[in-house]
Amino acid sequence: MEPEILIDAQSGAIMIGEAHQLGGGAGIEETAAALGAFVRLRHDLGNGYEWLYLHGLRFGEHPAHLSLCFQRGRLDMANFSISLPGAGPDWPTGAEIDAEIVFVREVLASMIGFDPAERSKVFPWGSVWSDYDPKAGIASNGLRYTL
Repeated sequence: MEPEILIDAQSGAIMIGEAHQLGGGAGIEETAAALGAFVRLRHDLGNGYEWLYLHGLRFGEHPAHLSLCFQRGRLDMANFSISLPGAGPDWPTGAEIDAEIVFVREVLASMIGFDPAERSKVFPWGSVWSDYDPKAGIASNGLRYTL
């Protein structure tokens, strides 16, 4: 079974199952080595930002993808998306986007005390959000660390 993406409410650390944990400021080399089995792509933008795209994970019991953004080699932000049952293979419909946002907010509520009626929540370690991104036309879920 795929490991689950969990977030620790106290530290903001992202846990991949029980074996891997990384928090704000984690190094890209160590993270890439530890999560190598899940890394689908490593992309250096050449401007101080580099991304690791992970697959083979789940969030709240559904398949998920996790994208980790490193600024100058340190974890700065993470984005994730969920594949809910019944979602089509093409661009998500408005109903599918809405369903993903509702689902993610409910999981975050039980995981870290996120208010499902809100778009985002600020913590001492950073912020978490789940909302519609009108520019991309998709659900946007993630967290950003205060480094």
